[in-house]
Amino acid sequence: MSFVFYTTCVDVDSVGSYGECINEMTQSPHAVSLDSNDFCVIAEEKGFLEAVIQVLVMKDKEQFVRDFGVECYHSHFQGIECYYVRFSGIEHVFVDASRLSELRIGQELIDRCELIEELAEKLDGLDDWSKAEGVEQEKLALFTFIESNEDVMRKNNILTASLFDYGHNYGDIVKYVDAQVFGVDISPCEPLQSEPDVYGSDWPIGSVIEMYEERLRILANYGSRGEVEAMDGRFVSARYYWEYMGEKAKLISLPSA
Repeated sequence: MSFVFYTTCVDVDSVGSYGECINEMTQSPHAVSLDSNDFCVIAEEKGFLEAVIQVLVMKDKEQFVRDFGVECYHSHFQGIECYYVRFSGIEHVFVDASRLSELRIGQELIDRCELIEELAEKLDGLDDWSKAEGVEQEKLALFTFIESNEDVMRKNNILTASLFDYGHNYGDIVKYVDAQVFGVDISPCEPLQSEPDVYGSDWPIGSVIEMYEERLRILANYGSRGEVEAMDGRFVSARYYWEYMGEKAKLISLPSA
């Protein structure tokens, strides 16, 4: 499987998306931050590292890795596997080359965005979902919903994750359901680089930390940094460093505490 450059968040309106597909990609429960070194390994294996360097107008891989402003992610663009690089506040999207013909533009893309909204509203109105108690009931409700809407979801490359964003606590359930129903593989998201001796690298998911007088909960730990949310469940950052500019996050509690 090879990947090719497709668009950026500032060009995306020219293909008719009006930004919705960028939001779907960046806010997806499947969107996971990658270490820049890990990203380079993956990009080289999949044959698009040179394209990344060219698109960002950089000299070489070393410049890419050293640039603190580079952020790398794995996600889905219009429901199709992708990698994207955020640089200078702009997302540069690289998609599976074998599925370029499936990407919507113009009115077809607008119709897909509207369909996602309709499906999300339909799910919100489903009693089995809104009244579900516990993970197993929530999974069953999602499986039932997808069974009734699977044809239209597959036809339009709409994943379960397309109906959600970071403002919820169903990430693990959504990933599980998409893996079971749509065969989504999240293994490219697993960190390749281990940092056992780095400050904060041993803090488990669910730990509560405090930094700059703000308490946060860890959603993912990639060694020197991770993904965090506020205590009210609001997503804060996919690239939060445990130590920054001489300041260190303080561990407040572990998930079992």
